[in-house]
Amino acid sequence: MSVTVTRLLRYPVKGFGAQALSEAVLIEGRGLPGDRRFAVTNGQAPVASDGRWTPAQGFVRMTRNPNLPLFGIDLIGTTLSLRHPDGRAAVGDPTRPDGLERLEEALASWFSTTARLVEAEGGYWDHRDAAISLINPASVAALATQSGRSLDIARFRGNVLLGGLPAWTELAWIGRRLRIGEAEIEILRPIDRCKATSIDPATGLADANVPALLSRHVGHAFCGVYARVVRRGRVAPGGTIADIGPALAALGSAAIETAPLPADWPRVGRIVTAVRETDEVVSLTIADPLAAAGLGPRLRPGQHIRLHHPGELGWRCYTVSGTTGGWRITVRRQQGFSAWLHDLGVGDSVTLSGPFGDFVLPDVARRPIVLISAGIGITPMVAMARDLAGRSVRMIHVARHGGDLALWPELRKTGHGADLKLHLTQPRPGDLVHRQAVAGRPDWTALAAEIRDAEVYLCGPRDFLRQAIAAFVATGLPETRLHVENFVSPDRGAGAPIAPPGQGPYRVRFTRSGVDAVWTPEAGSLLDLAEAAGLALKSHCRSGTCGSCRQAITAGTIKQMQAPALPVPTGTALLCSTVPVSDLVVAA
Repeated sequence: MSVTVTRLLRYPVKGFGAQALSEAVLIEGRGLPGDRRFAVTNGQAPVASDGRWTPAQGFVRMTRNPNLPLFGIDLIGTTLSLRHPDGRAAVGDPTRPDGLERLEEALASWFSTTARLVEAEGGYWDHRDAAISLINPASVAALATQSGRSLDIARFRGNVLLGGLPAWTELAWIGRRLRIGEAEIEILRPIDRCKATSIDPATGLADANVPALLSRHVGHAFCGVYARVVRRGRVAPGGTIADIGPALAALGSAAIETAPLPADWPRVGRIVTAVRETDEVVSLTIADPLAAAGLGPRLRPGQHIRLHHPGELGWRCYTVSGTTGGWRITVRRQQGFSAWLHDLGVGDSVTLSGPFGDFVLPDVARRPIVLISAGIGITPMVAMARDLAGRSVRMIHVARHGGDLALWPELRKTGHGADLKLHLTQPRPGDLVHRQAVAGRPDWTALAAEIRDAEVYLCGPRDFLRQAIAAFVATGLPETRLHVENFVSPDRGAGAPIAPPGQGPYRVRFTRSGVDAVWTPEAGSLLDLAEAAGLALKSHCRSGTCGSCRQAITAGTIKQMQAPALPVPTGTALLCSTVPVSDLVVAA
C-alpha cells in the first residue's frame, strides 16, 4: 500500500485554527503558502520588527489561551477573517493600514491592549527551520488505543496528514529525502510535543496531558516529523509520498539550539550484529542513524538507551554494554519486551532514543572504585571497566552458575589487572575450579569494612541490591558513595493534576538572570512567571514530561502541580509544572 497525502492544512495565524487547502506549491526554504504568516503578540517578549523568526514566548498561544482553536479563521488572498467563539468578527487586509487597524482593535479587545498583529512572509514556525510538519494518524490512533483516550488528530496541528503508513514508522524517515507529489522534502527531526496538544480543539479544554501520555506509553514525547522543502513542486491530497534516499545534511543542520538534543530523538536504527552470549542472553548491536551524520550522542559508560515497541509492549531501558559499530545491548530473555528483542536478528529495525542516565563514573576519581554486579547487571560494569582500564579497580560479580556468565569473559579481559572476584550461588560440578569462583554471595558486612573509603557502583536484581546496600549502610559506608542503577518507568499517574497550594504573593528571584518577579495564582507556573518577566528559558513539552525546563532551587519551597513523568532530582524543579509555596530563589 502506497503512502499518500490525505489532507493539507495551514494555520494562517500562529496558534489559531487550521484552514484546509485543496493544493499548494511548495517552494525551497518555505512552508505551505500562508502558513503561520501572521501572529498575535502578547507584549511579554520582543518580536523582531522585520518579520524574522521569533520564539513562541512573544505570541498569544494555546498554552495560556486554550480557546484559540475555537476561533474561526480564513485567509483568502491577503484578506484575513477572524471570528471570536462568542460570535464577534473582524475582517481586514493586514497588509493595508486600515485593514490592520480593524484587526488589531478586535485583537486588543479579545486579548489585551498589548496584542498586535505581526507578519512574517516566511512564517513564524515552531523552530527556525521547521517549515512543514507531517503527522501520521496511525501513530495518534495507536497512542489513543494504548492510553484508552479519544485523541483528535487536530491536536497535533500538522501541515501534511499521511495515509497508508503503519504507526510510528514515520520515524524511519528522519534524515531521509522524500518525494511528495511533485516536490521534494528532507526530514529533519521528530516533533517535540508540548502542552498545547493537551487541549481538545473541539472544546478548548485541557482534558488530556498528551506529552505525559506519550512518555508513559511509548517512552518519548514526540509525534510527527519536521521537514524542509528542497525542490519546489505541487502537492495535493491524494498525492503519493516516496522515500528517495538519504539526506544526512538535513540531520546535521537540524540540531539547533531551540530543539531538543539529538539524544532525545526517537529514531529507527538497524541491528548489525546479534551474538548469543548464553542460552538466555543475547547481545544486539544497533546502528544509530545519527552517527552517520556526525550527531552520534556521546556515551558515558554506564548509561542506557531506550527501545520503543510500535505496539502494545511500550518501551524499556537497556544499558549500553559496548559501542563498536553501534549501541550494543545485552538482554536476558523473559516475557514481553525482551522476548520480542530475542526474536529480532541482523537487518531488523528498532526504534531507539538516548543515551540517558546518571549512573556514570566521576569525571575525576578521588577515591578507589568498586564495581559490584549480579546477573545481567554486569552490562554497565563492562562499559565502565573499559573506561577504567589500567587503573586499580575492584570488581565483584555474582551469577548462578558457569552457564550464566554473559559478558564475564569480556569483563575479565577488559579489566585485566583489576581485582576481580566471581561468586556463583548455584555452582555446577567443576564451576568453582574452572571459573576460579567462590561459592555463595559475598559477605556484605566484611566487604563493607574493606571498601569503606571507596565509591561503590552496584547493579543487579532488587533483592541483591537491597541486601548489599543495607549491609553497607549499617557498617557506616555513606549512602552518598553508593551509586545504584535503577531503571525507572514513567509513573502511571504522570500528568495527573495536583490540588493548588496557597495564594501567595511570593517573591521569586531568578539569580542567573538577575530578575525579580512576584508570583500569584494568576501568574501560572514558574515557567510562565519567568516568561512574563522577559526570560527565555529552555522548555519543550511544558507538561512535566521532557525535563528540559529543570532548574536548581537554591532557597524556598515548591509544589508540583501535576505528577512528573520521571523522578525529579532533589533540589531541582520542572518550572513548567511547579509553583512556589514560599519566597523562592531559582538558579536561572
